[in-house]
Amino acid sequence: MKFQNSLDEFQISALHTDCICNTLKQDYNQKIMKSRKNILQRMIIYIVLLLFLVGVVASVANYVSFVRIYFQQTGKYIGQIADQAALNINSYLQEITRLCLSPYYDVQVMRAIETPGENAQDFLARKRLIEGYLEQVMTIPRSDVISVHILSEEVFGVSRSYGTAIPSDYKDKWWYKQALEDDGYIFLPGNGNRMFSTIHRLRSIDDPNKVIGVIKVDANF
Repeated sequence: MKFQNSLDEFQISALHTDCICNTLKQDYNQKIMKSRKNILQRMIIYIVLLLFLVGVVASVANYVSFVRIYFQQTGKYIGQIADQAALNINSYLQEITRLCLSPYYDVQVMRAIETPGENAQDFLARKRLIEGYLEQVMTIPRSDVISVHILSEEVFGVSRSYGTAIPSDYKDKWWYKQALEDDGYIFLPGNGNRMFSTIHRLRSIDDPNKVIGVIKVDANF
């Protein structure tokens, strides 16, 4: 009888031990699964963050590259425009400087500028000759030329605008004095944004060392 009771107790104890082992095993498995789940979640988060950072870096790199290329192309385009504008302005100034030499192509005009008249009738005849030449050759063919004046002891000129009138004290102006002493060209800004004056001295066709006056061309570029 005692042996039977001991056997029963042993069986009960074994069953209890098995239950405890099963419980511990289930707890262990649950912890392992939970740990694996946490690791997997962290890995997913890290991967998402990594992909996000890669996307941000790629976007920033593309933007920086785009901005660099854009400014390079813009700078190149602006440089081309500036070069073309400078070329156009230089070509135009060369045209105006050649225009200042136009009176040399007419001997009668040059002699009329150099030779003062003896009376009012002579002055009017010289005035008609000189101003007729300036109008026909220098202002009518070119719409950009606003006025042309020849300044010596007397003033001859044609003009499309009253704003280009020659002041009575022109002989005291620095540009007139400089033009008589310098064989180069003088450029002056005008009243308008694109208006300017070109001034150059005239020499005698008989004596190149003799300065007989100054020509002043007002143009609107």
